Amino acid sequence: MEIIRLFCPVEETKRQKYLRNFKKVNPHVTSLSAEKCYHIQVSNSSALSTESLKLLRWILKGPQGDDNLSTDSHLSVKLKHETLFEIGPRFTFSTAESTNTVSICHNVGLKFIDRIEMSVRYLLTLDTNKIAESEVNQLIETVCDRMTQCRYTNENIPKNNFFECFTEPKKRWYYIPVMEKGAAAIRDENTKLGGFSYAD
Repeated sequence: MEIIRLFCPVEETKRQKYLRNFKKVNPHVTSLSAEKCYHIQVSNSSALSTESLKLLRWILKGPQGDDNLSTDSHLSVKLKHETLFEIGPRFTFSTAESTNTVSICHNVGLKFIDRIEMSVRYLLTLDTNKIAESEVNQLIETVCDRMTQCRYTNENIPKNNFFECFTEPKKRWYYIPVMEKGAAAIRDENTKLGGFSYAD
């Protein structure tokens, strides 16, 4: 299993909308570059021939779009008053867009594609010398739905599959003393596993 990535610029109307929203939060924002990143999980990377990659690019660009997909990102921080962050779907579930795109891929013979998620990378330039992390977090709040999205970093971005950052439990099953402790045993286990509380 492997994840390959393809990049393309965000549509200009969306870029301008993002820029307006960022400026509302922080008036020091002067410019924005943004690109989409497609994270494509493939079960067999050797099956990704030139022909199948051409077909995949055609699907991702859309029927009327230009094929401006690249294997390299065009965004990087070069100045100290720039900041770059990436927002995408949480890794724990597959989005509807991924399900639909994978279904199309399978229907045209690209059976080795397991999942396709799209994130957006934002490169902001500010007119201040230094950007505080709290300011970056405020800007992220503008474009990130924390219920379904998260910030992608070098530490958490998936390399081979979307579930690699989740550690498997040491024990797959274990004994809960319900007969001895009753409902308290279930409540204790619920708390340990991060389940719903009474307030939820």
